[in-house]
Amino acid sequence: PCDPWNPDGFRDRLHAARRLSWKKHPALFLPALRRLCSGVGVAVIIARTPKGCPASGATRFLSERKAMMVLSFRYRSDDQFWFTFFHEAGHLLLHGRDALFVEDGGEVTSEEEREANAFAEAMILSPNRMEEFERLRLDKNSIMQFARSVGVAPGLVVGQLQYRKRIPPSRLNGLKRRYEWDQIS
Repeated sequence: PCDPWNPDGFRDRLHAARRLSWKKHPALFLPALRRLCSGVGVAVIIARTPKGCPASGATRFLSERKAMMVLSFRYRSDDQFWFTFFHEAGHLLLHGRDALFVEDGGEVTSEEEREANAFAEAMILSPNRMEEFERLRLDKNSIMQFARSVGVAPGLVVGQLQYRKRIPPSRLNGLKRRYEWDQIS
């Protein structure tokens, strides 16, 4: 059950969702995330993908009053989960109600995907802090301090540093949270 779709309310609630990234356990943040979203017309579903399916998330409007966001926890890490959440939120806010978006982790091929990626990056890093992010020292303490100051968990900052190739994928992964399926479901 959801209240009616409210795009302005959803956009406002995304800032509260960012703070949920600090909660360590999915049993704490998933119910809160679902409540935040259902109050503005978005049903959040967690569904493990079938074997061989590369999807990380999907969105679509079920009706004029209700949207659905499906998240797969594909990589079972906080940076991937929250990036996918904000990416899918971007699709709901930026793109038409008639579209279906399924994210498979592959190369970005459409303008809509690039826009959703940019939306997710802005939600994680805060556009007014990008210059600071670009100058960020690449050590644990600096990343922790920056993450705290922008209001997201440090794993999300590490994920963005890795994505932008400022650090290799093998570096600073200890700042990311990893989840097991029994924690998620």
